[in-house]
Amino acid sequence: MSHPKLARPARRTLRRQHSNAAFLLAIGISLSGLSLTPVALAAGGLPQGGTYVAGTGAIASQGNGLLITQPGSTRGVIDWNSFSIGKTNSVTFDNGSGATLNRVTGGSPSAILGRLGATGSVYLINPQGIVVGPSGVITTGGRFVASTLDICNDAFMQGSGSLTLSGTSNASVINLGKISSSGGDIFLIARHDVVNAGTVAALNGTAELATGEQVLLQDSAGSKQVFVQTGSQGTVSNKGRITAAQISLQAADGNVYALAGRGTRIRATGTASRDGHVWLVADSGRVGQFGKIAASNADGSGGTVDMQAAQLELGGHAVVHARQWNLSTPAFTIDGAAAHALRRSLNSGTSVDITATGANGATGDLGVASSVRWHGPASLTLAAYHDVSIATSTTLANDGAGNLTLRADASGIDNGGSVINNGTIDWSKSTGIVRALYDMNGSYTAGDKPRKRRMDSGSV
Repeated sequence: MSHPKLARPARRTLRRQHSNAAFLLAIGISLSGLSLTPVALAAGGLPQGGTYVAGTGAIASQGNGLLITQPGSTRGVIDWNSFSIGKTNSVTFDNGSGATLNRVTGGSPSAILGRLGATGSVYLINPQGIVVGPSGVITTGGRFVASTLDICNDAFMQGSGSLTLSGTSNASVINLGKISSSGGDIFLIARHDVVNAGTVAALNGTAELATGEQVLLQDSAGSKQVFVQTGSQGTVSNKGRITAAQISLQAADGNVYALAGRGTRIRATGTASRDGHVWLVADSGRVGQFGKIAASNADGSGGTVDMQAAQLELGGHAVVHARQWNLSTPAFTIDGAAAHALRRSLNSGTSVDITATGANGATGDLGVASSVRWHGPASLTLAAYHDVSIATSTTLANDGAGNLTLRADASGIDNGGSVINNGTIDWSKSTGIVRALYDMNGSYTAGDKPRKRRMDSGSV
């Protein structure tokens, strides 16, 4: 599917209107795939036919809700005929610091329109799909997982810190409401589509959205915990707000979209044991960033944003606030929209490193087709498997203390990679340094006379 973007006023370009329509269509298709009609969404109800199939606990009615009690820090598995919560209903898991796996065995998707709460961790597995409606609120003390992929009961009950989820469902996981964990992680996982157009908050853990046919959950105290082992060409889209210590959006051979819009943001804040880190990964697919992403450590310093994809697209409204922003893709050209995103990010103090890897048979070239001028100390590194080139009438300039590094043949395999400057490099008002590094069989083409305080060049 074509990449989605935000709604724009009528005066905006037709292309952006079409992109917004594509995103709305994507949500519509996902909802229709869940078979959630407006009547079904309004009706809601309560989970039906629950039975413990592993572990022990009690399921009891309580007013307009259900109370599931599970002793201490134990684990349990409940099979349900259906699991939905109406707008005026609630389901509460009093499971201490334990974990409860809820598997839907019937043919209906799950619609969470009311309240779902837990003292510990809750897993909701439904191959028919899961949607948290605009009125839905989920709060847990531990981890929350919503997935269309299944989990082995024995592996879950062992609690070893490593779980494999797998399945072939084409249903989606969609959040239009509010999901929060006070002490754990939030994982939204599907084979087909994962969409967040609501709020996800895990200030002391990781928030991870992923698509794949087989996915590994691996406990980690300092890094991401969801790893796609078998891709599914699914799509992960964020049009809402995600806040967590660390955040990961990954689709392996599918697409990842970080969209723009009022209130739309991805923000990693770190903890004492986790650096603030954001990953957007689609190794064989596309990553499109059109909105705001921020990353910092708990003390306000540092922060890293990593993007890796077969294709990268940066919208003009994209901006990254972090210490370091790393982009990796087989080949890349800095066009007008990308240049605007880079300028905004560099001016905010974010250093940027773009690498054209040459993977998948690509040229491995990195081109600058639009000017990038910025202030302050942030640095820009352009590294290519083969050539780095600056187009005619294009300027790279800094008037602060920022450094510029142009590196051809970044892998050091003597492929003749060159730095080709047909534009202008203006460092006359900067105290930073310009470096041009190229293969011993390559060269540096000066183009327009560089204006600089200091420039280093040489073969590597």
